[in-house]
Amino acid sequence: MRGYWQSIVFVILCLLAVGVAWGASGSWVATAPGVRVAIPEREVHSQSLSTPSSLPSQMLISKLRWRFDSPLGQSIQAWLCHPRRCIPLSSPSGQSRMLAGLSASAPLYFQFRLPRGGQAVEVTGLQVIVDYQ
Repeated sequence: MRGYWQSIVFVILCLLAVGVAWGASGSWVATAPGVRVAIPEREVHSQSLSTPSSLPSQMLISKLRWRFDSPLGQSIQAWLCHPRRCIPLSSPSGQSRMLAGLSASAPLYFQFRLPRGGQAVEVTGLQVIVDYQ
């Protein structure tokens, strides 16, 4: 009978551990003020998109979603950056797993550049959503 109860306790502990692991995931959202990109071939960085102070430092990025607004017809190069590396953004909104495994508690920022011959542009609506585990 003693082995039976030990088995029950073991199963309950396993279920609790799985529940804790599932409960450890979440997401955070941050926005930054717009930026003016005026000089071709010169990078402009947004303000930091900071994490909530309550986010545990061991959490890792699983997926990112971003969005920004720029005038239609204007060509602009964009990246989303983590302190460890930047990823190119092929559109004003999307999602990526390219930063998966990096710290979800590190601040992010957008980086923009006008191509040669580009016209000055205001980039607004900077937002990122970070899913973490």
